[in-house]
Amino acid sequence: MTRKENQRIALTRRLLQEGLLRLLEHHKLEDISVTALCKEAGINRATFYNHYTSPTTLLEEMEQHLIAQLQQITSHAENLDDIICQTEQCLILLKENSSLFHMLVWYHVDRDLEKTVEKIARHYDAHRINEMHNDLDSETVHLVPLQRLLQSDSRMAAS
Repeated sequence: MTRKENQRIALTRRLLQEGLLRLLEHHKLEDISVTALCKEAGINRATFYNHYTSPTTLLEEMEQHLIAQLQQITSHAENLDDIICQTEQCLILLKENSSLFHMLVWYHVDRDLEKTVEKIARHYDAHRINEMHNDLDSETVHLVPLQRLLQSDSRMAAS
């Protein structure tokens, strides 16, 4: 495949993605037809079907791409400063892609994105707790497992 063909494919996908996000601002995913999406994106139906089978498969691909970007940011960092930096980068990425993130959360294409964001938050939280634990005196350290249990119980009650 030539560079020009790669650029054309990337442009086509970007136009379809942007078109889908615009349509999702006013319509439910299940109400968006391939014809309407192609018209919005300025792409013909045959070109659409060369890449996707439905608007849902396009949204699924967009979600997988966002997840891959989040996972790339969150490499194996084990010190708190790196984890804080990675978490901030993830939040910046989600803000930059806020329309997409909103639609993915709204439509729950699948739970992979939710699980990825939760994993990032838990990783950050665990290291913050460990850092705080290191700063506690020996009497207070015994209260930390109780606090974690109380937090766990309150999360379960909320869901």
